[in-house]
Amino acid sequence: MKKCFVLLVAVLMLISSNLSAIINPIWMSNPQKQMWENECIFTPDDKYIIGTNVLGGGVTPVDSSKVYKVETGEIVNRTMPGLRRAHILDSNHVIGAWNNEIRVINLTTFQLERLFELDSFQMSNDYGEFDYSLDNSQMITHFYPSKINNLYGFRIWDIKTGKIIRTKFFPNDTNAYSFSVGWVGYLYNGNILAGLNRHYKIPDGKGGYKDIDYYSNIILDKNTLDSIGSTVIFSYISPDKDLLLWSSNTLLTIYDAKTMQVYKTLPMIEAPSDYCFSKDQRYLYLGFGGHKRIEIWDLITSSMLDYTSYVDANYSGLAISNNQKYFAAAYGIVFMYYNPIKGVVEPPKQDSLIFPNPANGNINLNFSTNNNLPTITSLNDLSGHLIKPLFNQLLDIGSHSLQFNVSDLSNGTYFITVQNGKDTQSFKLLINK
Repeated sequence: MKKCFVLLVAVLMLISSNLSAIINPIWMSNPQKQMWENECIFTPDDKYIIGTNVLGGGVTPVDSSKVYKVETGEIVNRTMPGLRRAHILDSNHVIGAWNNEIRVINLTTFQLERLFELDSFQMSNDYGEFDYSLDNSQMITHFYPSKINNLYGFRIWDIKTGKIIRTKFFPNDTNAYSFSVGWVGYLYNGNILAGLNRHYKIPDGKGGYKDIDYYSNIILDKNTLDSIGSTVIFSYISPDKDLLLWSSNTLLTIYDAKTMQVYKTLPMIEAPSDYCFSKDQRYLYLGFGGHKRIEIWDLITSSMLDYTSYVDANYSGLAISNNQKYFAAAYGIVFMYYNPIKGVVEPPKQDSLIFPNPANGNINLNFSTNNNLPTITSLNDLSGHLIKPLFNQLLDIGSHSLQFNVSDLSNGTYFITVQNGKDTQSFKLLINK
């Protein structure tokens, strides 16, 4: 097992108008604590960050989480129940797994409020990786062989009620030496992706056998749960469920989930240990355990903007705050940074930066500016090519709302880019007619 570091570190980074090659830490918490958070998540108001999936001594799971103030790193709660694969449920609740339990934690008290439904098919060990539908109405996870029928499969819960609504079992492959379900997740249209792993022992012609592993990804119909096709091999799904990522030690390939065609390729120093997107999916944050660094890539220009580095860090467990002012990483060590992509912009009062989104007619674009300088707004396609200029005018510092008509656009994904001095913001727009 990879050695964990006997450290718990939290780091705040200052914004610079010019991005530097390496961002240096300005504070860290107690490095003597042998309690390592391997994941982290921001609360909806971005006041706190929760360190989850805690291991004691780097090995033994510990049924607790730690809650830190984002600005200072001060620990405000040490007794919150343990979580793994945590996800914000609503403005006052976070959900996650611990062993066989699906837990809902109240973010006011930081204590357990309720459990999701379980039944006699619960498996013998632990749930696998979790994913959530795009509309946040359903949660899905694969499970290991149950105590009853020894089959792999997955389960779906209704998030609002916590009730199990679907269970799918996969028949064993009798030709394979072993068969398992590696993960499950949602696509942009609600259909389900499942990764199937098969291990074969093939006669080598010399009286022995050679081992062959076969990995496949299939698409399941959201209504029938029947297989309706296959996909490329990938290891990560973007938050909007429309991009699929796969990386080797030298190349990261990003696929468009709607066409299964290559969207971008980026050179890698090694296979990333974790991925995280900005809210508009323009920027991609990559954590590297071996090289102990985080890289930030602009997917429109295919260029690396910045990277962080710390001598004893194994960067994974990446998270971005809801207002995009901060990003964080956790793997034994918890780091906190100011987001260096652009100057800090206060979020608008509206729930959405673009509303409605998806759209097919008039839209309202809500944004803030930090500089009393000309503001240039343009519409771009996924590759960053200019479709048309939208607005070019001097704006005062503060919040603004502009209205545009997009009825002439074809169905698809676009970016609206707002440039105010050196600050650039990109907002993802979906057209659905």
